[in-house]
Amino acid sequence: EDNLPSPGQADHPAPAGWGFCAPARDRAHARRWTNRQSGLSAVRDTTASVLVVAEALHPTA
Repeated sequence: EDNLPSPGQADHPAPAGWGFCAPARDRAHARRWTNRQSGLSAVRDTTASVLVVAEALHPTA
């Protein structure tokens, strides 16, 4: 998949057996195994809309 690391960050391809979500032209938007966002989906001055996804665990998880 295409991924544009943020400045100063190394690229970390998917470990064997990991999948990723890359719906737009085979571009990865985020890589869970490195907790890094791709520069291809970063918010910029030209951004018109965003989708915020928050992950959490409940107290008994």
